[in-house]
Amino acid sequence: MAEAPGSNGLRTVQKRGIQLEGTYFIAPELEVWIGKTVQVRFDPEDPARTGMNRQEVATRARHLQQQRVQEGKRALRQIARKVNVAEAVEDILQEAEANSNVVAFPAPREIHTSKGLETAADVVKALKPKEYAPMTPEELAEADAALSRIE
Repeated sequence: MAEAPGSNGLRTVQKRGIQLEGTYFIAPELEVWIGKTVQVRFDPEDPARTGMNRQEVATRARHLQQQRVQEGKRALRQIARKVNVAEAVEDILQEAEANSNVVAFPAPREIHTSKGLETAADVVKALKPKEYAPMTPEELAEADAALSRIE
């Protein structure tokens, strides 16, 4: 098979297929290559020449894509089952401890303030519920009496 004419035989696979000499060549297997540049060899597989139905090719390509995605999901699930998260975290922590160039950030030395920060602190202070001292025995008796009257 000869190299496709022009562009050193390189073409970008599109959803419609590979364009060559004004015609789109299609095959279900091309779905995995959409958006990628490929080397094209000239072999007349034009659907108009071979009688292939574009809708059938698109349906088959979708089916192949779904199969590929399902296989990938299955493989990821198998990998996830084998991974022990607790062990991975422990390994990372041990490696960080063993690495002598890991240093904690220094604690801040200055306290920064601004009018906005001071106003925000005042608002937080105002929104906090007031703390009350415990009731005296007389106040408790008075509250019980008021509760009895209400009941």
